[in-house]
Amino acid sequence: CAGDDGHVCLWDVASGEQLMYLNSEYTSSPFALQVAVAPDWSRFAIDDPSHIGGAYSLPDGKLLYDFEILGPEVMGLYGAACFTPDSERLLVAVNTPRADNMEIAVLDAATGERLGAYPYHVSNFLALSPDGTKCYSQKRVKE
Repeated sequence: CAGDDGHVCLWDVASGEQLMYLNSEYTSSPFALQVAVAPDWSRFAIDDPSHIGGAYSLPDGKLLYDFEILGPEVMGLYGAACFTPDSERLLVAVNTPRADNMEIAVLDAATGERLGAYPYHVSNFLALSPDGTKCYSQKRVKE
């Protein structure tokens, strides 16, 4: 879970036991609202649209890399993140100030190395099909 106080917790669903509580400089924003967990439980990502966001190891919560690696022009402009089914890649929606530069960045999930990118529309949501072949994103529609 991620709360409006910027703290991130990991819970055991069956017992209700809190397994991890993360409070770091990278989750200090009250807008750290989404957490993506790798299917192999090796890491998780926090996409924080008002701060840096980053990837952390499980179960210790150690910062592996922050999304500053995507470049200073996109700092704090993340809308969503998700892992591929094999836990090898991390997709991050990057909402840049320039409308022609919005993308879904594809990162090596372990190192944060940028593997590629796809242009897209502004999004707060990303999901992959169970086989990892299709990416779904939410489009904001202005009326």
